[in-house]
Amino acid sequence: MVNAGFIPGLQTYNVLMDCVCGADSVESALEIYHKMKRKKRQPDANTYAPLIQCLCRARRVDEAKEFLDVMEADNVVPNGAICHALVEVLCKQGEVDEACSVLDNVVEVGCQPLGETFKILVEELYLRKKWEAASKLLRSPGFVADAATYSLCVAEICKAGKPDEAVEVIEQMVLKGVRPDEGTYVAVLRSLCGLDRVESAIAEFEKMASRGCAPGLVTYTLLIGEACSADMADEAFRIFEAMVAAGFTPQAQTMRTLSSCLRDAGYQDLLVRQRIMTMAIS
Repeated sequence: MVNAGFIPGLQTYNVLMDCVCGADSVESALEIYHKMKRKKRQPDANTYAPLIQCLCRARRVDEAKEFLDVMEADNVVPNGAICHALVEVLCKQGEVDEACSVLDNVVEVGCQPLGETFKILVEELYLRKKWEAASKLLRSPGFVADAATYSLCVAEICKAGKPDEAVEVIEQMVLKGVRPDEGTYVAVLRSLCGLDRVESAIAEFEKMASRGCAPGLVTYTLLIGEACSADMADEAFRIFEAMVAAGFTPQAQTMRTLSSCLRDAGYQDLLVRQRIMTMAIS
């Protein structure tokens, strides 16, 4: 084609770039890129994406990042694939701060990262206990993630004894239209109760349904037990009533714990009501 005097167009070069990069032929890909430049064919994002991905797979990350600078100089906006390749390889190399910097830079010039990119980065941040950076990422306007990613973040925050931050993550989750599941909430409730903040746990329990998550047997059982341990007999009974009304059958141990708590608190009337409700369930 070239020998016949025809100069390949951008689409032709991009197809060729895809082919050589798919074969992980880095040097051939670089040769094609430089030939494009010599022939005055301006590469676009579809040219750079396979090239940068190929460089990242070859762990030639510094070269891949240099192409980001070239793209910016040529006013070429990176696409999601480019961002993902760089963030992923940097996270694998433990350079999570650099991954955050890359993400910030590409978003600033108009790139919309993929949901999977956010997932990889935010999980890595939480696993490395970088709470502030993770919190900033979660609040970024373009952040997209699924329920599993949010749940992992909540679990890691709770392990660190930061239930209030975990609640903030759930709030962000709901604002983004992602529905939390019971496991996500149970992690927060356990963390609050572990810090002797049973009242706060009950307050969060009250918000579950409004956030699209109906409490299940695990949630009710946990809170009844914790309320009893905190000598909050009236609250424990109220949660028990809600549990029965929702159609759940309390476990025998839960019934014994609640009965003992009501008896010790002198709530004979509630104790009688518990027995009647138990008989009705049976």
